[in-house]
Amino acid sequence: MNPFKRALTGAAASVLAVTVLAACGGGSGDGGDGDSRKISLGVFPNSILSLPTAVAMGEDFFGEEGLEVERVDAKTGPELIAGMIGGTTQIAGASTGTAFPAMKEGQDLKILPPFQGETKLVIATEKSGITELADLEGKTLAVPARGGDAETYVVQIMEEKGLDPSKITFLAAGGPPTLAAAMANGKADAAVGTTSSAELLEETGTEIEVLASPHDDTAGDRGEQGLSAFYATTADYYEKNADTVDSFCRAMVHTMEFMADEANKDTVVDYLAEWVGLSPEAAERVYELERDGWFTELEESRWQANAGYAGAPDVGFDHVVTGCGQN
Repeated sequence: MNPFKRALTGAAASVLAVTVLAACGGGSGDGGDGDSRKISLGVFPNSILSLPTAVAMGEDFFGEEGLEVERVDAKTGPELIAGMIGGTTQIAGASTGTAFPAMKEGQDLKILPPFQGETKLVIATEKSGITELADLEGKTLAVPARGGDAETYVVQIMEEKGLDPSKITFLAAGGPPTLAAAMANGKADAAVGTTSSAELLEETGTEIEVLASPHDDTAGDRGEQGLSAFYATTADYYEKNADTVDSFCRAMVHTMEFMADEANKDTVVDYLAEWVGLSPEAAERVYELERDGWFTELEESRWQANAGYAGAPDVGFDHVVTGCGQN
């Protein structure tokens, strides 16, 4: 069996397993108390993937739209999707590796901006002796969760380069702080993490080697076209609360404008440093790498590419709420 397909099957199973558990909780998905201007927002904390949430809440862009947003942290991407589908949250952070498998299995989701281009790196500790992707065979590689977006990412990059990812031992290590710790203490030889994860490692004194990065064209097609993050809600919640969802999108569009404005650089760097746990110097380096990686409109061709990465080519572009918050 194709190892990429194995990883994709694992991703779908992870999402669906926790979705069933969440759905058993009987969440209503209506904001918790019938007030549609209140949103429980599922977030993957301590990561650049959720930086827009930190900025929007810190600058009160949600409040300006008349929204009351409660942040609900999750440890993994599948947990985020499951909580949203089950009604614990109304909107949640999502990714190619979590949203597409759920939609492929029949979950009717609506995809919301902002979108973040690929930011994941494949990195190794210097002491591991790994200097290129081929060296990962027979090694232990840390990912936030088994079967998630990070695992399918490295599997696809390796297969594109003619390598065999089935010879890697994958270790579920959790979010950026615990993933960095797994590498620093030698439990993992390598990891799939974000630019902020790499900076966290180097700040602890762990020397790293970057094996694949979307920033230098070493991550192949996935590095160029992939989506690291976006937001999602259920079609049912969207249909019943379209104005609220549009207000959420407007707040996020405002956030993107704020983050892109050079005059706000120091403020955004401060948010990034606090949110991820980086020094100001490291946060500025991450900011410079990622500042142009967010966008509010998604081309259908890029959507189709990501559907293909997730093994869900039949998941249509109509799931995307085009123009959300931009009128």
